[in-house]
Amino acid sequence: METYAENYEEKRQSFRVDDELELHYEIVSPETVNINNLHKSSNLVHPKKYLYALHALEQDTQATIKILKDNTPELIPIIKIINQKFDLLSNILECMIDEKYEEAVTQKVNLSHDGLAFIVNEHINPGSFLKITLLLKPSYRDIETYAKVVYCNPLPESSNSAVSKAHSYRLALTFVSMTHVDNQAFSRHLMLLQTNARKKQLIILKKKPDCIARLSVRIK
Repeated sequence: METYAENYEEKRQSFRVDDELELHYEIVSPETVNINNLHKSSNLVHPKKYLYALHALEQDTQATIKILKDNTPELIPIIKIINQKFDLLSNILECMIDEKYEEAVTQKVNLSHDGLAFIVNEHINPGSFLKITLLLKPSYRDIETYAKVVYCNPLPESSNSAVSKAHSYRLALTFVSMTHVDNQAFSRHLMLLQTNARKKQLIILKKKPDCIARLSVRIK
């Protein structure tokens, strides 16, 4: 089993950020927690994942054209034809998705590199193991991981009034097993979220010059 940390008190210090994504979980026995059991079946395969992959290939093609422009210009027409095929496939797939696929309900979560927390409608005992499937956006990349329950606490009454009574527990999990490929994709997603969060903070600070002045004094 690939363990991410032995001490949750150290792990909870890592940068945390809010997100909204599709999520599926199931309680599993400790004996099934094995990295080799991940991605044997996916509960959240979204067709837009393939659309995003096509767009990524198109960007790679554009980068290749720039390289070939000076070295082997005779190949550029061939690359452009391939790029046109990507565009056509993207348009076809996008039309099919718009006509036949309805977006699933998303879940608000709090993420870090070591775990996540979200609201559930059932109490799950601390120490239990879950198999988690996440569908990240905008890449629609599916992530599978095993996680261990750190706590599952009832929401305060003031919080319960703002959400459905059926969703009354805050569940905190720590990752215990994830493939290297999924770990890299999840890390990239977190970096993007963190970058966007810092940009929003800077925008807020720019609107408050006194905050920037105080921050500059502290840095000095």
